[in-house]
Amino acid sequence: METPPPSEALLDAVGRMKPVRTRQPARTLAAVIGLALAWAAAWLQLGLRPDFRELPPLWLAGAGLLWAIGFALPLSVALLPARGQVLPRAGAARILAAAMPLALVLASLFAAQAPSSRIAHDSQQWMQASIRCCVVGLAIGLVPFAVALFALRRALPVGTRAIGAALGAGSGALGGLILHLHCSWAQPSHVAAAHAGAVVLGALIGALVGPLLLAL
Repeated sequence: METPPPSEALLDAVGRMKPVRTRQPARTLAAVIGLALAWAAAWLQLGLRPDFRELPPLWLAGAGLLWAIGFALPLSVALLPARGQVLPRAGAARILAAAMPLALVLASLFAAQAPSSRIAHDSQQWMQASIRCCVVGLAIGLVPFAVALFALRRALPVGTRAIGAALGAGSGALGGLILHLHCSWAQPSHVAAAHAGAVVLGALIGALVGPLLLAL
């Protein structure tokens, strides 16, 4: 029995087929970081912290580097597959999503205070300033979080909660970096609760909404 020839519709469909455009994780990561830094730079136009020149340069640079690592490392793990793999590293993302917020909270407890920033504030002022800084930190992290989720949409069959949490933590750390350069409320309790708090909340938000948004 001879096989019937393919239909005209099938031949036409095959003729119109195009190569699948593969994902380019390294380029995606570069684009996310570039857009995030541009967004963060716009926020930094609000100005540097008034006590900037009074702070120990070594601490200022070291703490800034830690915030920058807290931003770049989780995003890199969430967006870049391991060598020879095609999916992001969900296991490593899960570890970083928990470890990075904890590390930044602990490091914030050793925040340096300039002489001009050693001002006593009551609990209401502390709470208002902390809520404001935490909201600003999350707002700064919104762009890298949204862009990274968009780049990974429908690409992850498993591990979406871990990837979302890592993206949220890294994005929150970008907010912490800008707050480190802008906010002069230097009490360690404020820095830990508000600046690093944006990282903790970012990880929790990412874990909750990441699986939903990545499936869209």
